[in-house]
Amino acid sequence: MLGINPLRTEIIRYLAQHPDGATSGTIARAIGAEYRTVYGHLRQLVEANGVLTDGDTGNRKGQWVIYRLNPPALEMAQDEYRRYTAGN
Repeated sequence: MLGINPLRTEIIRYLAQHPDGATSGTIARAIGAEYRTVYGHLRQLVEANGVLTDGDTGNRKGQWVIYRLNPPALEMAQDEYRRYTAGN
């Protein structure tokens, strides 16, 4: 109804329920989606600042990238959407 990609919504929901974050492969398996598709959505979410990586925070260890939700950015996007739909 609101135009957000259902898979992207699942990724955001998964990360909201797992505040310590997860790899793209873990997320893909958990939500039953193709790894490459999940990875593409994660890259777009990172570019939009809605998701952070352990590299963004300087905590990168090893070869896997851990993705975490960026709650302040998500809240700001939700607030902007509410204002827009309310006509403000």
